[in-house]
Amino acid sequence: MKTIYCIQPFSASGHHDAYADMYCKLLIELGYRVILIADGNRVNIAQELHAYGKKGLFYFFYRQSETVHEISDTPAKNCSKLRRIARICKIYLFNTMRYAFARIKIYIPPRKRRHIQDTLLTQGSIEEIRITTGYSPNHVFILYFDYYLHGEQQSLQNVPTPWTGLLFNAKGIKRGDYYLYKALSLPLCSGIAMFDPRYENIYKKTFPEKNFAIFPDVQNSDLTEYEPDWCGAIKDKAAGRTVVTLPGSLATRKGVITLLKVAYSCTNAPLFFVFCGPLSWDAFADSPAADRELLRAGIDSPPENCYFYLQYIENESERNHLFLISDIIFAVYEDFDLSSGTVGKAAVFGKPVLVQKGGLMERFVSKGPFGEAVQSGDVQAIIAALQHIRSGRQPYHFAQYAAEISLDRLRECLGSFMRSLEQYKDPYDVCPRP
Repeated sequence: MKTIYCIQPFSASGHHDAYADMYCKLLIELGYRVILIADGNRVNIAQELHAYGKKGLFYFFYRQSETVHEISDTPAKNCSKLRRIARICKIYLFNTMRYAFARIKIYIPPRKRRHIQDTLLTQGSIEEIRITTGYSPNHVFILYFDYYLHGEQQSLQNVPTPWTGLLFNAKGIKRGDYYLYKALSLPLCSGIAMFDPRYENIYKKTFPEKNFAIFPDVQNSDLTEYEPDWCGAIKDKAAGRTVVTLPGSLATRKGVITLLKVAYSCTNAPLFFVFCGPLSWDAFADSPAADRELLRAGIDSPPENCYFYLQYIENESERNHLFLISDIIFAVYEDFDLSSGTVGKAAVFGKPVLVQKGGLMERFVSKGPFGEAVQSGDVQAIIAALQHIRSGRQPYHFAQYAAEISLDRLRECLGSFMRSLEQYKDPYDVCPRP
């Protein structure tokens, strides 16, 4: 049985943890032993993975430390403190429902700001886990490859075995991203998987010796047996009006200000606007003062047709209830050419979605179609599109895209990709195989 080390360098952050859970389960179902290594212990370990752990098919390591953002934003003068933190950091091994300690040395160079979690990908850390479990990695699978493209190149060079990764933003190949070329040129890089089909052929032509694959952006549609209290509060306040929801973290690129302006312009329309997700004021530091004041006023004293729930909902099955109670999903992001899991969720739950014109999301939404595309920032165009969707004149079809991003489709793509990676030869043969 082959062993895969899955690296989750950005855990405790919404869909990234959901991917860790999903990909680990699928790899085990495909016949691999999986060792998950995560930064932090908040990755949702499903009951199926606990069961696999009892059979020795799944191991879970994580490191406890201060939060990533506090560490990465700390000035150089505080690096001595970070080194003291690093010395007491540990990872934990999950095996047969028991936890055992295994120490990893973490080195933070003086006078430099570094993410502590880059040490998840060092020869020393992988060796520690190999010794603890008794299983050498046949391959390393990085579940958020983008994290290592800028400023973390040394980590990739230290991986002592063939590795692959899941690339969220694939357009770097088109604009000549130096760090991406450098990473993919490393001898132990066997190839990558991505969500964006527009660039697959460019990657294959540029690196013909590597393996590339397009994965469907599968979305978990599980629901808790109970309905969260905040869902009831939204429905009560909506009072039968059409619920327009902006889900996920409320960052500037999500069009938060634009949707709030739409809400203020639609006070007499049968529309109810929901802003659901954590908000960081730092993200709006570069926004015009008038926009920041508008947002502050909206949150402090919400219009009658708005509801703000600014908490991070850790349980994805609980978060899914938001899509269930919504009528229209808002995803008119700004300067965002990629896709979003929000589009997949909308298709799975049969909710029409409003997206930015000209990006990858419009391409996906047009497959039904199961939504509309408008110019980002255009308040009047958004209002017109919402009225059009609400009128019911346009029939929407969700089944085609929902089938394309199904779990069965991902299992098929992942299995084919992993089989192609098995043909990749380790040019250094530096990691002994059991």
